[in-house]
Amino acid sequence: MIVVVKRTDYKKLIIKAISLAGLLALFAIYYFYMGDFYKDFGSPPKEEVQNQNQELLNKQEQKARAIETIIYDEAVVATSLLGEQNIKDIKIHNDRLLIIANPKIDLEPIMIRYGVLALVQNTKNDVKIAVDLASIVQSRYIEDEK
Repeated sequence: MIVVVKRTDYKKLIIKAISLAGLLALFAIYYFYMGDFYKDFGSPPKEEVQNQNQELLNKQEQKARAIETIIYDEAVVATSLLGEQNIKDIKIHNDRLLIIANPKIDLEPIMIRYGVLALVQNTKNDVKIAVDLASIVQSRYIEDEK
């Protein structure tokens, strides 16, 4: 029978320990390098998304203000065409400007200005005029952007 006695070879053990330490050092260096790389890489898109959202909100607010001024201007023009003393009430309902006026009012200026966009209903007590604001806003808003 052959008996083999293994002795611990300190040179091989030292080489294994050094290579294991080197491998751990490489993993640590890679971890810290890539951690910094992805940290810097991930931050700007969040800020860009916030900036884009802010710009979108600003554009929506500007569009809302522009539409509001267009509607206000049309209401002022309609009241000046009919004469303020002849108008009883003026409202905005959905996409229409509703004007209630005295029955003996001259409707020609409104019909010349708005044409088919103005619907008129005559009753005993008053005249009801509905002006379509959707098409007016659409045409004027596009013209204002150019």
